Parts: sequence; C-alpha cells; structure tokens
Amino acid sequence: MRQTANFEQEVADFRIEDLFMSRTDERGVIRSGNQTFQRLAGYDWEELLGAPHKVIRHPDMPKCVFRLFWDMLKAGKPVGAYVKNRAKDGRHYWVFAIALPVEDGFVSVRLKPSSPIFDTVKGVYAQLLDAERQGMSIEEGVDRIGVFLKQHGRTSYRDAMAAWVRSEIGARRTALGRKPDPVLDGLEDLKACVLKIGKELDEVRGTFESIRGTPTNLRIQATRFGDVAVTIQIISQNYDLLTKEIEAANATMGGIYDSLLEILDEDSFGLAAVSLLQEAFRRFEAEDMLPPGISMEAESAIIQPHTRKFSARADVMLKRTEELVTQVRQLQRIVSGLAVTRVMCRIEEAGLSGDSGGIKDIVGRLLQFQTKVMGCIERIDTECRNAHRSMTKLAVNFSAVPDEMKPRGEAERRRIPREPRLKPRSSAA
Repeated sequence: MRQTANFEQEVADFRIEDLFMSRTDERGVIRSGNQTFQRLAGYDWEELLGAPHKVIRHPDMPKCVFRLFWDMLKAGKPVGAYVKNRAKDGRHYWVFAIALPVEDGFVSVRLKPSSPIFDTVKGVYAQLLDAERQGMSIEEGVDRIGVFLKQHGRTSYRDAMAAWVRSEIGARRTALGRKPDPVLDGLEDLKACVLKIGKELDEVRGTFESIRGTPTNLRIQATRFGDVAVTIQIISQNYDLLTKEIEAANATMGGIYDSLLEILDEDSFGLAAVSLLQEAFRRFEAEDMLPPGISMEAESAIIQPHTRKFSARADVMLKRTEELVTQVRQLQRIVSGLAVTRVMCRIEEAGLSGDSGGIKDIVGRLLQFQTKVMGCIERIDTECRNAHRSMTKLAVNFSAVPDEMKPRGEAERRRIPREPRLKPRSSAA
C-alpha cells in the first residue's frame, strides 16, 4: 500500500541536474522510463511498467490543469505544465513536465523547476484546488487559468507554456554553469521580433482608421472650385485606391503574423522540448541498467520520427518570416506611390485661386498619415529582417537534432554521471 506518513515532505534527492523521462501508451499506461523516474517515484520497475501514469499523481493537483494538459496531447499537440507528483512513500516532488505525442502514445521528459514563475504558479494552483474542493467545475477552472494568464500578459496557454519551457531550461542551464542555449536565445529573439511586428501592424491599422474618410473629404472640398479642381478629385480617387491597397496588404501581413505567432508559440515549445529530450535520451542511454524488456534501439525508433517532425517545423517558421519580408516590400512599394500622388495634389492645390485652406489642411493630414505609415513600415521591415536572421540560425541549429537521437554504441557513449543501480525494495516498503 502507498504510505502517507510523509505526505508533507518533499523528495530530498531531486537534483537540478536530474532529468527523467517516461513513455506511455494512449491510455497513459507506463511502457518505459529511466532510472531517475523510478528513483523519484520510489516504485520497483515491476510496479511501474504496465501501471497507469496517475500512480504518481498527487491529490493537490487541480483537475483543470490535467484537463488542459490531456486535451492538448490528445489533439496531437506538445504540451507542458508544472506538476506536483507523489512518490510511493507519500513524499512529493514538483516537476516541469513536457509531453509529446509519439507512435501509439506519449513521451514525457521532466526537470526540476527553478524559474521565478514557479512560485507564482504554485500559488495559483492552491487557489484552483481550493475552488475545486468548494464545487468549481473543471470547465470553470480552465476559464480561471485563462484569466490568470491574461493578467500576466500571456495571450493563451500555448503562449504561456512556450515562455515557461524557455525560462525553465534557461534557469537550469544557469544553475549548472552552462552557456546559454543558442536555440533558446534564437527563440527569445524571434518572439521579441514578432511581437514588435504585431505592435507596428496595430499602429498601421489605427492610422488607417484615423484618415479613413479623408480622401472623400478631399473630393468634397475640391467641388467648391468647379472644373478647375477636377484633377484634385481624380488624385483623391487614386489616393483612395492606394490606401485601400495598403489596407489590404496590411491585412495580409496581419494574417501571416497571426500564423507565425501561433506556429512560434506551439512549435518553439516543441523545439525546446526536443532539445531537452535529447539530453534526457543521452542520460537514459548512459544508465548502468535499463528496465527489463526496454532497449534504446526501440525507444529511438519510437521517439526519433517525432523529433524530426519538430525540426522540420523550424523550416515552416522560416517560410513564414520570408513571407513577411516579401509582403513588407510590397507594402513599401504601395506607400511610395502615395508620395507621388501627394506631390501632385500639392501642385494642384497651389494652383487654385481663392481660399484653399480646407484642401491644404487635408493634404497636410495625408502627409502626416504617409509619414507615420512609412515609419511603421520601416520598423516592420527591420524586425522582419531580424526575425529572418533569428529563424535562419534556429533552423541551422536544429538540422542535426534528429541524428543526435540515434542510439550510440558503448564506446561512443558520453561520460555522463550515471544513476546508481537500485536494489529491489522489500514488499514492506
């Protein structure tokens, strides 16, 4: 039976350098794992293999968190979450758990959380758990998680877990005295560039709204001067057409931006997870003794195709950034056409006799509009090029990841501190 005397105690021998992994079938039944997993869980392999993964579930975990976790996994998406587990003797240990869909199930790699967000998440979990015990439904809990994320500047759970995995891996590398991960740095740079692009696109949209009726007002003002202002009316119509083209191009860029942001949040998480899984795989391979019936060749055959998939998605992000670069060039060409139209309008306005103040004011507003939009486009262009450089480096860094997941021969194995052999536990444990 599970012991509960140590319920409030934390597993003491969970080290920052530890990584543990396990694989389950589609129902969550444990099919393999490394010795770190067994050591922290406190079960013999005979008890773990074939058991449901919930055997280590802690009752302090909010059900709504698991709902989010499993919904994403069953949808074929990678997912991450902070999880409180319970060992066989009742002690607990916190992990940041990353899970990926693989053939006929899921593979998970976990690390010891150490980033600043961890304490905040524990507090939120306590609130969610208390609310659930008072009758809150799982669906209401999921909604509360969404509110919490928005309060902390996250647009979605997908966005949040992408930031969390980068933060946790970065904190772990710092604690271990390692250099920053170029993949993580690339993801941070890329996300920063993409968010700046989104901000400028919003600025362009807002600017359009401020002058939406200006070309029409210009035509109305020109009617006061009769036939001598026909050219201004034609210029105004051309201006109207150009601004609509700019608006359409901006909308296209917005679509590309939304697609890139979604891919970045979802797949950057997968890419970071693959980087961590790679290290865990090497530790798994270096162990003195694998669980009965488990081979690295079999594990590699299951896991490697999916690491290839996430590596290939880096190329999708690269393609999206290239599309942004192409579209911003198109936007620049259209806006350049506004400059010619504005100069022609200024010339025609100067040739009008009498009070042309209304037209002059409108031409001035159009100049301000064009200047502001050109500034936004130049900044978008800069960030697009920065994003493209970041994404190019990221794609190169991940090109070799799948090969790193191949099992090595004994002579090639890295010198990694090995998990000690564990003696079988007595039935009274």
